[in-house]
Amino acid sequence: MLARAVLVAAGSFAFGLLAPLAASAQANRCATLEFAFEPDCFEPPCEKPRRKLGDRLDLGPQIAVWIETQDRSRFIDTLLVTNLTARLGVANRPGLATLPSGPKHPYGKRLQSLPIWAWARGRLYPQVVMQDGHEEWMGFHESISTPDPYYCRPMALAEVDVDAISCPTKVFNSAKGRLASELPQVPYPPRNDLMAFSDRDCDDPLSRSDGCPTSAKRFSSLNDLDAVAAATPPFGAPFVGRWSIPQSLERPADYVLFVEVNREFDQNASHRYTAYEDKMLSNSGFTQTGLPNNLGQPSVVFRVPFRLDGFARVDSAHAIFGYGDVDGGSGTVHPPDSSISDAPGSGAGRLRAIGSPWGSSGSSGSTAKVFVRTTDCSSQGGMEDPCQPAPLAPLAVEDMVVAQTDATGAEIEFRHMGHEGHPVVSYDIRLRQGASTSEENFLEGTPVGHVTPQSPGTVERFAIRDLKPLSQYVLGIRAIGRCGTQSPLVQKTFTTKDLEFTQLTGCFVATAAYGSPMSPALDSLRAVRDRAQARSAVAAAAVELYERSSPPVAAILRESAPARAVVRRLLGPLVNVAEELVGPGTPAATDGSPAGATGIKIPGR
Repeated sequence: MLARAVLVAAGSFAFGLLAPLAASAQANRCATLEFAFEPDCFEPPCEKPRRKLGDRLDLGPQIAVWIETQDRSRFIDTLLVTNLTARLGVANRPGLATLPSGPKHPYGKRLQSLPIWAWARGRLYPQVVMQDGHEEWMGFHESISTPDPYYCRPMALAEVDVDAISCPTKVFNSAKGRLASELPQVPYPPRNDLMAFSDRDCDDPLSRSDGCPTSAKRFSSLNDLDAVAAATPPFGAPFVGRWSIPQSLERPADYVLFVEVNREFDQNASHRYTAYEDKMLSNSGFTQTGLPNNLGQPSVVFRVPFRLDGFARVDSAHAIFGYGDVDGGSGTVHPPDSSISDAPGSGAGRLRAIGSPWGSSGSSGSTAKVFVRTTDCSSQGGMEDPCQPAPLAPLAVEDMVVAQTDATGAEIEFRHMGHEGHPVVSYDIRLRQGASTSEENFLEGTPVGHVTPQSPGTVERFAIRDLKPLSQYVLGIRAIGRCGTQSPLVQKTFTTKDLEFTQLTGCFVATAAYGSPMSPALDSLRAVRDRAQARSAVAAAAVELYERSSPPVAAILRESAPARAVVRRLLGPLVNVAEELVGPGTPAATDGSPAGATGIKIPGR
């Protein structure tokens, strides 16, 4: 934690010559770079970033923004990386890269996430692998699993609530993995959101003594992307980011801003990859879990050259510069070719063509995929520095309240602040599990949402989603004013509500054991149950007794991964017999419910 405190204190520059640049930037904070782009969706309307389209999801992209010298001989700084890569370890976590996906899937290192940026920045980290050595397993990691603060089990498409992307159970246990010093290093850090550990997180699953090494405790200190982590920009509006140009950055000189964009479920005829099938699951009588068609086209990158010479200008990029490795094995930029789609939301179309947010000056009024505006107050341009002397910081955000909570989210209200008679420049809003945050650890929280500053006094209301049920969170917010000034931190603590389930057809114990009411194995069991119940009074009485007595047992099973595993193994032979009698996945229908009716209502439906 000491190492992280030093990094946070140094600001957003995490390595090499960047820390001294951060300090020198304070002397000339009116020299700024702004960049703008807008993610596009697969199919309009684009108001909601999550939609089901056949057997795929329309989820927001992963994005990295950074600056290099024009000849790419020197990496200058990372400006933004979205949360899944920056905070939640999607590119360096346990499991094969080809494991099936899900909206909050816990396994499968996605080295292909943002490889051009990752390799360009020049940092390497130990790989994270399963403690039990089974990188190819989707399940059966119960002995090395502990409660996960973010991820869920892989869900079937029918279970996914696209509005909330909610976890189907209150508690999900995942294997956090260990650092594999014996393997080649990778250019992505592990996740940094883990705060609680137990002996199950031990690197050696056969040794759970107090002295057993636990790599997961080191993940947070290795991750150095706190200051540049950001929520995924939503569809439907341009996203504008800002960077203070260090005064010591050489000028006049030419530089390049890169924007790399990737997303799952973006397949085409040239890039269609079959996910790995876990034989351990199928050999144990279970069906494959997770979502198909998640692996597709590689990342694409946009390149915007710009010059720092003391003059203000707007530059832009209209098309992709190239694309990354399919497997993320290097930072090679492959020239554009016909293997990359250009449909809305796909491939080169992952960003929408927009007009300049700053008007037509310098861009001839045309549209582009990425815009860059530089305002340089160096002496060459003869511009005065409006940040000398530095203005007073904005006042703390007022009237922030948690207006509403449910099991998977909350709605927050606050009153917009002003700075020198105008709206503030931006807001930094971050969330973390726990009861409180502080100025020292604020940057360790996960950035949430994008709130556009409005007229001072206007009431803002925004939603936070993807939260865990019955969990305590603290939300911190501070306003950013002119010249990079920051308001005092304001925070609110809240606890999400419990999940609400409604009985529809029984099957409590089996549903809890399989973890999914949509499992084909459960359909077969229900069909046999209904046939027996219809033909025999004794069977009907037995079913009634089961449905009255099993909810308490099911409640225990939902909270215990090992207990669920034991019950699944016990039910395995019964499932095999049921499938022989009625056929695999045959839905129960004798109670009048439609095919695929479930024993537990999925929250949020």
